Amino acid sequence: MPDHLIDPPAAATSATSPRPVGSLTPLTSTGTTSSTPTVPAPVPTDVILGLASVASSSTVTDAIDTASTYRLQLASVAAHAGILAVVLGAPQTVARLPGAAAARLLPPLRAAAYAVEVAIPRLPASDRVAAVTLLAWLRARERVWVTAAGPSAPVALLGYTLPGPVTSPETAVTTVRAALGAMIADCFRSLDLPLGATGELTPMVTALVATQIDLLRHSLDWGMPLRAFPGLSAA
Repeated sequence: MPDHLIDPPAAATSATSPRPVGSLTPLTSTGTTSSTPTVPAPVPTDVILGLASVASSSTVTDAIDTASTYRLQLASVAAHAGILAVVLGAPQTVARLPGAAAARLLPPLRAAAYAVEVAIPRLPASDRVAAVTLLAWLRARERVWVTAAGPSAPVALLGYTLPGPVTSPETAVTTVRAALGAMIADCFRSLDLPLGATGELTPMVTALVATQIDLLRHSLDWGMPLRAFPGLSAA
């Protein structure tokens, strides 16, 4: 028997050996290998802004009530896109909460305002202006929501539970962040309210998304991370 059938040359086997997993080399347009990966071109800011603005527009939020199964998820996505648009320079939307949603959000709003009030004296001097600005916004929302809720507005309590003792600048900052986080987590809970005879769910979704965007804007001022799906994920 010829020797080449018993012991084939090493070159013949290596030419047809499969490439080990994980050692793939990218090909160029001409079919030759290249050691330099292709870096995708950055997406222009105005394109991101346009997409984010569309995803959080009233056209989108007005249609969320037709997808009742995924209403909460869609509202969260719209809010996430909306805060991105605001950060990139888009104007914020102002919308009025219907009475039922306003009544439900008043307790967590008041709890947040109370926490900020307690924290302010202990905050570092550099953070107090931001805290006063946040408190003014919370109290202004409270007045608007009390009017919207009318007789269904819950009575304000003298005090609310704090996330922990406020004894130092560090715990004061933690308290403010926890207050904002609780509001972000509570913001969309009104989306399970039934659609009323007046058809108030659509303005409710739009107003809740606008409120969530406001809360997220304040949270960024306090160094809180912008997480995906605000109102669904942990704040």
